[in-house]
Amino acid sequence: MTRAHGPTNVSPTRRKSVSTATAVIASPTPAAQGRHHRSDVQGLRAIAVLMVVCFHAGLPAPGGFVGVDVFFVISGFVITAMLMREWSRDGRIRFGRFYVRRFTRLAPALALTVGVVMLASFLLLSPFGGQETASKTGLGALLLAANFVIARTTGDYFDASADNNPLLNLWSLSVEEQFYLVFPFVLLLGWLIAAHRKRLHVGPVVAVGTVGAVSLALALIGAAGFHVPGVPDDLVGFYGPATRVWEFAAGALLALGGARLSAASARSAIPVSIVGAGLLGVSLLIINDTTPFPGPWTLLPVLGTVFLIAAGPADTVVTKVLASAPMVWIGDRSYSIYLWHWPCIVFARLNWSASLPVLVLAAAASFIPAYASYRWVEQPVRTKATTGGTSFVRLVALTMAPPLVVAGALGYAADHELWSGSVRDYRAMIRSHHAGDDAHCTTTMGWTAEACTWNQDAAGPPIYLVGDSNADHFSEAMMDASTSLARPLVMRLEAGCSYILGESTLTDRDWRGRCNRYPVQAQDYLLGAEKGVVVIANAYGDFRKTFAGERNRRIDVAGKASETELFSRLTDTIRPLQEAGHEVLLVQTVPHWGGAAALNWQACTTVKLLSDGCQQTMPIAEVTVRQGDIAHVVSEVTASTGAGVLDLTEAICPAGICSAVSPEGLVRYRDGVHITVDQSHALAPFFEAAIARVS
Repeated sequence: MTRAHGPTNVSPTRRKSVSTATAVIASPTPAAQGRHHRSDVQGLRAIAVLMVVCFHAGLPAPGGFVGVDVFFVISGFVITAMLMREWSRDGRIRFGRFYVRRFTRLAPALALTVGVVMLASFLLLSPFGGQETASKTGLGALLLAANFVIARTTGDYFDASADNNPLLNLWSLSVEEQFYLVFPFVLLLGWLIAAHRKRLHVGPVVAVGTVGAVSLALALIGAAGFHVPGVPDDLVGFYGPATRVWEFAAGALLALGGARLSAASARSAIPVSIVGAGLLGVSLLIINDTTPFPGPWTLLPVLGTVFLIAAGPADTVVTKVLASAPMVWIGDRSYSIYLWHWPCIVFARLNWSASLPVLVLAAAASFIPAYASYRWVEQPVRTKATTGGTSFVRLVALTMAPPLVVAGALGYAADHELWSGSVRDYRAMIRSHHAGDDAHCTTTMGWTAEACTWNQDAAGPPIYLVGDSNADHFSEAMMDASTSLARPLVMRLEAGCSYILGESTLTDRDWRGRCNRYPVQAQDYLLGAEKGVVVIANAYGDFRKTFAGERNRRIDVAGKASETELFSRLTDTIRPLQEAGHEVLLVQTVPHWGGAAALNWQACTTVKLLSDGCQQTMPIAEVTVRQGDIAHVVSEVTASTGAGVLDLTEAICPAGICSAVSPEGLVRYRDGVHITVDQSHALAPFFEAAIARVS
């Protein structure tokens, strides 16, 4: 790799100034330990990794995920310190040597983790998507892009689907690696500019400060729910490097002000360290999965980390705790612990139990492979002299090739269904798309009556299907029923948006606008269409869910108030249709899986599938507890308006028991809230009878 040389006319005085500034700054590598080593920073790494592990294990640490932000600040601090020492000593940055060190520091342990997790995933993950997601994430992690892959395949960090990805935690490692790729050039630019202006300190501070300020602005704008035009979605948000780089910049600015801050912190180390520890403690307790993140609340862990590092190695109670032998021991191994804890927790949850004792035991057990990785992989490679050339190329090949091959093999096997016939049958039923979705019968996908009409030549009065994705999953049943009744069928659907008039309370602006438009547009279409039967199907339970935060779907009142609101809005939606001459049929929401009986095909691992077929059951009494009050409101609306009602509970859950798979091998549900195409076909007779009744 090429070397970037600094100016040859850097004076000894300026070099001495930078050297003084870096004399108190930590180094991330064993080779640089000694006068630059900071045991308290290693202890801070221990705090960071323990916060994350406790959060992932389900312990009462709602803000534990901010441990990643602590790592980001530390990384910005130590990397800047290392580059400052090199610049002050040599007047240049050796990029080749820098990236070789980063590779030997991070890649071997990462490659081992990915390789072992990929091998374990053949048995311990689900062939119904879990293995493919893990394969893509593993490949992304090895290619420095896990955060982008996770954002597109797994989704929100706090969604249930994220709990099934054993490499979810690698998103932050990719963000760090992306920082390493770019940040040295930012510092170099600052130093080059400063050298010409003879103000060596100012240039990098301005460069880093500008980048950090822009990044923080993007984070605050995103947390407020706004989108910045021209900025790709992949670069912002929870996983986005553009909204995280300010955290690295905070640590970098601390390093750049080393000499000045060390004098200040010597006088105020005790209060500064106490405030820093307090900010981290508050972050751990008051930040949670509903907090818009990154955003203004991210300042708490970032500033807390800055204060703790700024307090320096002074003789304070906080520093003594951080620099204690147990904390330093954990801090030294924090990278390996971070790599291994989450895969162990995920495999335990999917294959044994999601109970707290099991998850805590899995987290504790992860220290065993973490220690082995640190002792026999991480340390030997880090301490072995590898400066480049043939030896480095050989190291890269030996490190990266095996996990890349294993990850690719896992993905290929899962994607090409190289399993048993029963697995292929299950996958076909679970993954099949409903006709309404395939035909793009939603407003956002360019709905047209021509594309979304079936049996167009039938002579009978038309049937209309409207609603959200819980209407779409009846597509096949409606198509079969319309064929039997010799009546045309028109679908107008919108996933995630109920066919209920009234202002949506979704927190996402784009989504809220779509859900406000859909029922109005569909209603206008129906009022001008030929008289027929309008079949309305929604996930009515969503109407009353109370959520808050960036990731959540709607904010609504709960209890009786929401039931009254639903009754009023649904009645106001139906009356105009009836006045226009339509008959209306309301379909009760099918039993949804949830709570202790959550249905998750991602949890159907190969081991479980081969042992019991992943059969899951749920008593209908549990459904009644969750959905009974809303179902009662729908029944009241039909009684008040004279509309028909179709309740499919008995058809899907015979004898009071809901099952994921019927005794005949029919997979009923594609996920916890949607039935499969095959189950939809099986419901056709019930729709045929109900439509005939209201007609």
